Amino acid sequence: MPLNCRFIVTALLAGLGARQAFAVEGSASVNPPALLVRAVEQYLQNQDHWAYTESRDTVGLPERPKGATVLMVDPSKAYAEQIRPLKVDGQPPTAEQTAEYRRKGERIAKRREKERQMEAKSTGATPLQDRIKLYLGDQVAVPDLEHAAVVAEDERSVTYSVPFLDKAGARDPELDSFQVTVRINKLRGDLEHFAVRQQESLRVRLIAKIEGFEEDADFTPVDPRFPSVMTHDVARATISLLFLTRVITSESDRTSLRHVTNYDDLFGVKVGPARILKF
Repeated sequence: MPLNCRFIVTALLAGLGARQAFAVEGSASVNPPALLVRAVEQYLQNQDHWAYTESRDTVGLPERPKGATVLMVDPSKAYAEQIRPLKVDGQPPTAEQTAEYRRKGERIAKRREKERQMEAKSTGATPLQDRIKLYLGDQVAVPDLEHAAVVAEDERSVTYSVPFLDKAGARDPELDSFQVTVRINKLRGDLEHFAVRQQESLRVRLIAKIEGFEEDADFTPVDPRFPSVMTHDVARATISLLFLTRVITSESDRTSLRHVTNYDDLFGVKVGPARILKF
């Protein structure tokens, strides 16, 4: 695949915000903040139990059709039916686009089966930090929860800055160029806001440079019986490719949220601890 802005922003955004991917990696934490751990654990336990309509619009990519992509997501349905496109780039989906989303659902089924196999080999509970990884730029990173620090606090909420290590658990100057903060509602004990700020430019694939990146995700309590869920996400990247600079923005909203029984749970399938954290 040729290197272009679409490729770069996909590589950058694939793991962030609504697309943020966390999985098993990292070093054990000793004494991370209890409020932070509890909020993330709650989110992990409930993330695959929400049905919703998602509208995502990306602007700034060359030759990209204008218009939002609108998806109906329902994890209570069979895998091939869990993601149904209503619009793709502002247009009704083609038969091939609909088929691709069905295949995506089937890939989720394969991932779940892999998770079950991993859990079957597990000898005990896996610490939270050992179950999380994050893509920052093109680096795989793990949170250093033991050194999460309070950067703001009031009567209602507390905000933590979370440093990251490389996948081997060592400091990496490139990862230090990202500031990651998480705001927790103190009364409910769940997530309110997640933010990433790039402090220094990063080079990607020699000829491209990420001059700046910022992302914000907001979480809203939808049902008092369950922790908050991500309802709005916006990410902005400034990309330099040779002599061209482009600002790419991706924004999404989730509406019509309802808590559902996951498809696996409907048939009594045992699924181990959540290994993927998807914002």
